[in-house]
Amino acid sequence: MLEEARHEVERLIDQPQAIEHHRFDGFPHGEVAYFRVLMGSLVDNVPNTEFVKHARHKPEMIEDLRAQLGASKTMIVSEYRGLKVKEIAEIRRALSKQDVKYRVVKNRLMRIAAEETIGEALNPMLTGPTAIAFGTDESATAKAVLDATRPYRVVTITGAVLGDRAISADAVKSLASLPPREVLLAKLAGGMQAPLGTLAGLLTANIRNLGSVMAQVRDQKAQAEGA
Repeated sequence: MLEEARHEVERLIDQPQAIEHHRFDGFPHGEVAYFRVLMGSLVDNVPNTEFVKHARHKPEMIEDLRAQLGASKTMIVSEYRGLKVKEIAEIRRALSKQDVKYRVVKNRLMRIAAEETIGEALNPMLTGPTAIAFGTDESATAKAVLDATRPYRVVTITGAVLGDRAISADAVKSLASLPPREVLLAKLAGGMQAPLGTLAGLLTANIRNLGSVMAQVRDQKAQAEGA
């Protein structure tokens, strides 16, 4: 069915008027969504018909992307040129097991969605066919993406956005080598407890020493009075 969808789009791409009024009847909802992905790479060859304008600026798609941006602390951006639909699905399934959402996005729609938030950081990475992995743990998300895409040499990591800050593709690799956030926080807490324990030990020792000195002074004073 997906192959039929591709042929249908390619058949219509040179017929702007047909595209404008075509409803893609007979294709299930999932295949209609796939049409939109195909349109992302083909639609620039079509004049600005009403259908194309609607596809480019579909409000619900933009709102959905905004919601995804708002729910994610980490976005790993990649170019998936050369991947087959089946391979994209395999990457998506692998990342889903790590609580990471992998989405093929239309660059134009993503720029609109990110305009008022992280557009300055994200926009330079939106070149070519783009897929974004959305996650909450910075290092865990980076590691999951590198692991999931490693079998597919055609995938290129473009960079990432952490919060509202952009990092390079090399920085993504470095990020993936770090322990997960929870582990780092635990180590930080342990590191803070060690100096506190040392300080408490020193204070206890000093108090004991002070008590010993005071006892010695008391004994010497008693001996002096007795003499």
